[in-house]
Amino acid sequence: HGEGENGRSDSMILCSVDTGSKSVTLISFLRDIYLRIPGHGSSRLNASYSWGGAELLKQTLEENFGVTADVTLEIDFEGFQNVIDHLGGVDIDLTDEEADHLNNGHGWTLHAGVNHLDGQQALAYSRIRYLDSDFYRTERQRNVLTALLTTYGSAGYLEMLNATDAFLDQSTSDHTDEELLAYALELYSMMDSFEIVTHRIPADGT
Repeated sequence: HGEGENGRSDSMILCSVDTGSKSVTLISFLRDIYLRIPGHGSSRLNASYSWGGAELLKQTLEENFGVTADVTLEIDFEGFQNVIDHLGGVDIDLTDEEADHLNNGHGWTLHAGVNHLDGQQALAYSRIRYLDSDFYRTERQRNVLTALLTTYGSAGYLEMLNATDAFLDQSTSDHTDEELLAYALELYSMMDSFEIVTHRIPADGT
């Protein structure tokens, strides 16, 4: 989410971890979905965060989509950058248009194809909003998370612990740091042969 307690959430992604099949599913919920927000009538999905934080966002997803989030995690832009930097950056495949857009805005020398992005660059890529639509924007966000998970899974044990500490330091949750660390270790242990699946809501044709 953006700066300040009352900002609207910038990205809302439901992550489902199946330790049995060793799969991680990332589902983006687009910000502009118009739906029922408990106690507030109808509005855009990202308004639920500004009105009631992660708890109201969780309730909104439950009421409208029938899904329950066991854990809520919030991280701001600066924290997002820092976690990526702790893991040494991420590899992202850029189009010509994306590379040109990022270079023009920041003076970087990115190119079409796979680029190794640091935290600032990965955040800028995740927030591109004028090239196409929010459908593609959320796909870019899932691309970064997929790359981040892949890097996390291949990191050495101490590197993984340092990145986890950085995330716990700069995020907010409805669970304790000890509980989240246990989840992180379980996730790390299954990443030798895991699969990442991504979706978005609304899906095509709906």
